[in-house]
Amino acid sequence: MRLDLYLKKVLIFKSRSQAHEACKKGLVTLNNARAKGSMIVHPGDIITVDFPGMFMKFEVLEIPKGNVSRKDRDKYYRVLETRKKEIIKERSQFMEWLMSDEFE
Repeated sequence: MRLDLYLKKVLIFKSRSQAHEACKKGLVTLNNARAKGSMIVHPGDIITVDFPGMFMKFEVLEIPKGNVSRKDRDKYYRVLETRKKEIIKERSQFMEWLMSDEFE
């Protein structure tokens, strides 16, 4: 499964396009390398996501066959590390930050 689709299916991002954009901006790594949204994810892979308010590192446990509910998402990844950072308070600020040219 594509990385951007996996991140959407397991509810790390709300949409595939958000996940893809985060990959393009270098905010996502796959096995310690800068990730592209089109990369294929396998069980055992390590993914990091550098959100504005939090850093998250997790291991892929399983590839979902369809959409995943919030209560079932722990079956598909195990969180290895999280760190809180300065929090962006409004969702619109997050989207503005994600779509900005700051990381290009």
